[in-house]
Amino acid sequence: MVLEKLEPELVWSIFENIIATTPHISYHEEELRTKLKEFVKVKSKENNLGITILQDDKGNVLFRRPASEGLESIPPMCLQAHMDMVPVTDLPGGFDFLKNPIQPHIQENKEWVDALGTNVGGDDGIGVALALALLVDTSITYKHGPLEVLATVEEEVGCFGGKELGVDQLNMQNTKYLINLDGTWTGTIGFGNAAGGSLYFNKKFKRLPKDDELYKYLHLSVTGLISGHPGSEIHLPRANAIKIISRILSYVSQEIEIEIGNWNGGSPSIIAKNSDVIIRVKNEQYDKIEKLLSKVKQDILHYYQNEEEDWQFEPNMKIEWEDTQPIKVFSNTDSKIIISTLNIIPHGPLEISPYSLTKLYAMYLSGKPVEVSDNVVLSSNLSIVRTQANKVSITINFQGNDSEEFERLFHVLKQIGEITNWNIEHSEFRPAWNSSKNSNFVQFVKEQYKNRYNAYKLDHPELGSNHINLFRFHWGMETSYFPERLPGINMVSIGPDVQYTHSPRERIHITSVELLYNILNDILKNFKSIF
Repeated sequence: MVLEKLEPELVWSIFENIIATTPHISYHEEELRTKLKEFVKVKSKENNLGITILQDDKGNVLFRRPASEGLESIPPMCLQAHMDMVPVTDLPGGFDFLKNPIQPHIQENKEWVDALGTNVGGDDGIGVALALALLVDTSITYKHGPLEVLATVEEEVGCFGGKELGVDQLNMQNTKYLINLDGTWTGTIGFGNAAGGSLYFNKKFKRLPKDDELYKYLHLSVTGLISGHPGSEIHLPRANAIKIISRILSYVSQEIEIEIGNWNGGSPSIIAKNSDVIIRVKNEQYDKIEKLLSKVKQDILHYYQNEEEDWQFEPNMKIEWEDTQPIKVFSNTDSKIIISTLNIIPHGPLEISPYSLTKLYAMYLSGKPVEVSDNVVLSSNLSIVRTQANKVSITINFQGNDSEEFERLFHVLKQIGEITNWNIEHSEFRPAWNSSKNSNFVQFVKEQYKNRYNAYKLDHPELGSNHINLFRFHWGMETSYFPERLPGINMVSIGPDVQYTHSPRERIHITSVELLYNILNDILKNFKSIF
């Protein structure tokens, strides 16, 4: 074991020995689900915990530990986390996430756990570990009401586990209080999340024949980007590899005639990390395109890797090109349509909450902490471009905390495709979730959190201010679907610090895991006080 000396020992043992060692990317959670069920069965039998296990047709699992004697009438407290993870790696030879275990690693500063060459699966493996540890913890001596742990599937690809939750099969008709463990910021309690959806543009173009006498062919690539989560990190100065190439091609095509083919890049649920394209240019323009590419490369790297600044936005970005073999390409006219479309599709935060800006300005003037419940409220992520035979496909993911603004953005993005006659489809939209931050349950969780957080801050100043923020998250969560599946549900979302999610740099803050486990214990112990 690598994490055996970390506290809480039970949490890290589940995370390392069960979750990290078991492949569990989206749509492939079955092996992990089996191991989790077997682990709980053994622990329940060994310690006479009386835990029952139910599974619905979708593959979601509900573990239920009965209440202490005398507290059977207390409503159940449900801890919820998803089993699947996004697979991302920067290993030169790639990584087989369907066969190979994740390799957890403690960073030299002893403060963070990451993985060797891949993301560590903290989103949301650490949430599953926290919930199951509390479920089977034999050191609990306080009396508590019924405890439920809901482990869901396919969150990262559309929250399908939550959307298709089998309430009757899981016997969750009485579940009215739920804590989602997919939050990623210590000191923050989520009471809402954004609506979301995807737009798909696709169009067929005619290919031109190969010609290696009149033309040169170049392979242009953008690699090495930080990437990250397209919701929680969309506001950061992260480059999008598809957008970088569209910028380069737009610049070059203003000066000389080019034709492109086989443009690919991006993956679901991340900011595009890599992208590449084939360019065809006439022989007599070869020297000029070299100069144009060098010029625009210099401009881009000056912004993202400015050596005069203390911090570089994209320190490992590489923009490279080389001669390549001839292929069939699209005409100059069709190439312009493809390039222009990808260049004008917006990427990044599109609206910042005016209320948050006002409050932050007030904090600047007063010097006193303020509670900011929103930051980014509308955003777009140019997620994927793919070329298959004569067909080019584009995927755009977009999110909005405000339903009306979300719908407006949908029409804006749709019109971009309509102008140049792309075939347009869209996903079913995920609804927003908005609770009242003044509800008894939200305020109860906040009080438990604050009491424990204040104590930790004395010994662990890196956890930041003891001011607890109530926040509407700007990303997709299964909480969007629970109000419909579980009428009358009261929810919050919390979690330990998990940074750089959906990227190979993902890491979990060790002390914050211990903090969250103690907070969950306090919540379970004191939950009866609100009835």
